[in-house]
Amino acid sequence: MKLGADSRDNVVDVLAVLVEDLGEQVAAQLRPIDLLRWLRRHPAWKSAWTVKRVNQTVQRVYNWAVRAGLLEYNPVELIELAKEQLAVGRPIEEREFRRLVRAAEICFRRFLWALWWCGARPSELARCRWSEVDWEGQRLVLIDHKTARKTRKPRVIYCPARLMRLLRFLDKDRWDRLVLAVWKLLKTGPMKVGKIVQTLLPDHPSARRLLYCHARKDICKALGIRAKENTPWRIAAELPAPVVDDNAPIFKGHRGDHFNKRSWGKRMQRLSKRTGVAAVLYSTRHAFAHRCIKRKVNLKVASLLLGHTTTAMIERHYLACLGEDVMNTPTSEERLFAVIHAAIGLAQRVMEEHTDCDCDLCYTLQGVIYNLLHAELDLESMIARPVSKCQVTVLPALRVVSAKGS
Repeated sequence: MKLGADSRDNVVDVLAVLVEDLGEQVAAQLRPIDLLRWLRRHPAWKSAWTVKRVNQTVQRVYNWAVRAGLLEYNPVELIELAKEQLAVGRPIEEREFRRLVRAAEICFRRFLWALWWCGARPSELARCRWSEVDWEGQRLVLIDHKTARKTRKPRVIYCPARLMRLLRFLDKDRWDRLVLAVWKLLKTGPMKVGKIVQTLLPDHPSARRLLYCHARKDICKALGIRAKENTPWRIAAELPAPVVDDNAPIFKGHRGDHFNKRSWGKRMQRLSKRTGVAAVLYSTRHAFAHRCIKRKVNLKVASLLLGHTTTAMIERHYLACLGEDVMNTPTSEERLFAVIHAAIGLAQRVMEEHTDCDCDLCYTLQGVIYNLLHAELDLESMIARPVSKCQVTVLPALRVVSAKGS
């Protein structure tokens, strides 16, 4: 059974609990009622989505055993869960999100802001690597992602300007780039640590790490430097240049390890207890979808930003949750149309009071009414114009969603 790293950890965790609770029973003799009772009585699985995930994991293992010839049939295939309990999680509000960000460590804080700005799945952004960054296109192109087998297309994550600035900063702050920069500097001759930091700091923000003992030990080990305290650093003349690993993940923890479901789950639990905000990491994606709908982004564009193949997911979950009040909220074009229409009415009423008058105010109002009428016609045609494929642009919509305020 081919599994990714995250899926393999999930299967191992679920099977460990299954063996601990129901290990005495024979796998072929397990009944659907036994599995259903086991799912319902487990204290850690409170969410209906978690129960569904555990059930799917068990079903996946049994189906693999049938295909491999270890079992004749799947004995727990007929189990059914209540579908009405599966509801989309609550989208986190911006003020709650900022409370979580202020309490988070710096590495996880950057990961949170990136999820808030682009609306990607946490697993997608966690496994994204530097080789998958399209700097010119302002996007992330993932080959290995959740729906790769279904769509057979890469997952494109469009990045707003704020996220691109964060990526450029992280690219300069990479540890392997710092090691390469120190190697190039020491190739010119011996140099003390203070001079190295002063020289590299404008282009490499991570050079300030060399002021701490643990970072100096790591870079000395990487470059084979044997120097006492307050003595110049030297490298061997035959030492090859360090390699910059473009396959390294973009977002890492403070220990250099990449984020996974277990690590960010524990971090979110600690942040929730510390701040009193009940939220999971996937709430940032729900909040992004709600912002798309509230700001009247085209559903096709919103689905493209979220990585969905159709608009069915947004229509089924998010539109139903928000209701008709949000959908009836006027857009910025419609509000501008109402303002222009009110201005035309006001100007016409002033003109009626100045009948048979040749003053400068009348000439000015005639010009204003003429310009407002043309603006009204242009705006009305723009609102009524159907949206074609060539007009569905992603980056302008992303700027609207990532703007401040609601």
